[in-house]
Amino acid sequence: MPVWYPSKKMQCIIKAESHKVEFAFLLQAEHSDEVLEMWDQPPAIQLEYKDKRNCVQRPMHTADYFVFGVKECGWIECKPLQELVKQAESRPNRYVLEDGNTWRCPPGEAFAAKFGLTYRVWTSDQINWAAQENWLYLEDYYSDLERLVAPEAALELLYRQIENHPGMMLSALRMATSELPTDLINIAIARHDLYVDLATYRLSEPWRTPVFRNRQTARAYVKPQAKEETGAHAIATESASSLTPEGQALLEQARDVDLVTAVFRNRVINPDQYDDDEQVQVNACATTIPVRTKRRRRQWYRDAESQYGSGFIGLLPHFARSGRKRDAGSESNQLAMPMNCVAALAVVTNGTWMRSSSPSVARDTTCGERWTRTATCSTSLSRVGATKKLPKDFFVSSSKSYSTSRE
Repeated sequence: MPVWYPSKKMQCIIKAESHKVEFAFLLQAEHSDEVLEMWDQPPAIQLEYKDKRNCVQRPMHTADYFVFGVKECGWIECKPLQELVKQAESRPNRYVLEDGNTWRCPPGEAFAAKFGLTYRVWTSDQINWAAQENWLYLEDYYSDLERLVAPEAALELLYRQIENHPGMMLSALRMATSELPTDLINIAIARHDLYVDLATYRLSEPWRTPVFRNRQTARAYVKPQAKEETGAHAIATESASSLTPEGQALLEQARDVDLVTAVFRNRVINPDQYDDDEQVQVNACATTIPVRTKRRRRQWYRDAESQYGSGFIGLLPHFARSGRKRDAGSESNQLAMPMNCVAALAVVTNGTWMRSSSPSVARDTTCGERWTRTATCSTSLSRVGATKKLPKDFFVSSSKSYSTSRE
């Protein structure tokens, strides 16, 4: 049964020939940040492959979609898994199952490669039905999201409840804010003012759906167990947050790449917290990670759990703090720089140098210190650079003065 879908991303009607597989892909592409444009029924292309009798076949083929994405552009063919199995038996050179879970179309890939494009087969087992249901649930809100805005007073009330009970069930939130219409909560979720993992939990099951202030806070909590609604006592069953303000600040400062890294580390050391296809892949990768690395990360997890109230924070990497990001005017950096000067001298000269306060025998360095050569060193490190000259930028001319001085 065909579906005519009014795409907000494309600002036009996009057609799906099947409401089960093609429409599911269309919805996913509509809400994916990786997809910029998707067009249905692109011009036909010619495939070339050998059939079971070893005869060359060159049929004209119309893919279901052509997608312009952030990472790739190309054709998408949507197929039910059962049909692919039958196609692979009748035309084994057209559809191929690779690694037991990935379907490919080699003739389509060969044609696309000529133009630097891609050809992918999208199967029914890739459909996330929870996300599909949530997108349809919020469809009316998404279609007019620019006009729909939750009042500030309503958001403050929702934030207060979520901050006091992070991860409280959607049903409990509705009861705690009974003076607010349910539409306002749905608008807040659609506008990302509140965070719900739409890929995992269904909004149609509010007693099983945890709500957080943002995604960073949600990542710091173990997936809550499904909890049946217990009437007026639903809020009381929600456990109070143990996350400290310092921990909350660290989560808010974390970047997306930090969160992804922390989730992977948590999957490695706490595999029992996850039960999905991605965890199967992580388990295979975890066998290559040294035991000492896992032990160290478990220690980070325990330390952060006691310090910040969430072990997840201890798994956050510190990429943003890596590298040489120094302020030359700070006193602490000035204290560290002379040691870098010593290292440079050890590599490029064959002498031993020390600080000197006598301007007659010392020379000023670019790090603001006075150093003088005192002896000849015979270490192997210095011999490597015995024939080298001092770097031009190490010493500065005597006419240059420094505004910084040490007490």
